[in-house]
Amino acid sequence: MAKKLKKIFSTLVFVAAVLVAGHTSALAKNELKKSDYSHIIAVVGEQRMTAHQLSKETILLALGQKNEDSIERLKIWLGEFDRTLNGLRNGNTEMKLPANKNKKVLERLNKIDELWLLFKSAVRQSIADGTVSRASVAVVADLNVPLIQALDDLIKEIKIESATGHLVSMLEAAMDISGQQRMLSHKITKEVLLIAYNHDVEIYKKHLNKSIAAFETNLVSMIEGNFEIKLLPAPTPQIRGQLRRVQTVWDRFRPIVEGTSKTGKISPTDIQQVVGFNASLLKEMDKVLEMYGEL
Repeated sequence: MAKKLKKIFSTLVFVAAVLVAGHTSALAKNELKKSDYSHIIAVVGEQRMTAHQLSKETILLALGQKNEDSIERLKIWLGEFDRTLNGLRNGNTEMKLPANKNKKVLERLNKIDELWLLFKSAVRQSIADGTVSRASVAVVADLNVPLIQALDDLIKEIKIESATGHLVSMLEAAMDISGQQRMLSHKITKEVLLIAYNHDVEIYKKHLNKSIAAFETNLVSMIEGNFEIKLLPAPTPQIRGQLRRVQTVWDRFRPIVEGTSKTGKISPTDIQQVVGFNASLLKEMDKVLEMYGEL
């Protein structure tokens, strides 16, 4: 009887151990999945940044404001976008991207592929010619918006899939908004440059107003918090201080871009200031992202 009880007890212990191990393994997989989704979303966010960088640099070339590195930067960004897009679909160990099998996500990637092929062709033609035609500016400008929207839709689809496995934390929301701010800085600069080039001025004045408002709203939300979008106030004095530095740059940047949105004009000197402030905003927002990443 004692031996029988001992055997039953041993069996129960073994089963319990297996269940605990399985539960722990499931939790580990879920945590890895959560981490993967956050990383994939960040990578797609970088694609949005790259698309805006390509547009901005191409329009600067069209305006005759180029330097020796402009063409090389365009080549690098084209290659990086291609490589990343392929990684998002087929996986890339070096970039820590798994191959994607989600049908809806793949449909979003197909849409991006279609737009990217046309966008890339226009930029490559400009590189080959060493100059940018008005037709190429029109292609880049007109495709940039739907390309960014397609990337936004991809992020939304990934978030939907991710939400089935875990809740989005306020920290993740803060990092997401930080990434949006970097993208908006490029978007604002691109829209100013298109106005400077006299391309669909009235349309881009409206786009620019919306971009300015979005950047301002996001910055206030990051500092003070916005519970409607699950965003906590700046959680540490260091992050709050860094966001105040972003605010200082923005306060100098904003009057120039607002002036452009009102008048539809901008001087060559102010164009250079816009490009400089864009770089400064990116630098300061990178620091914000680093600080959140260390929490």
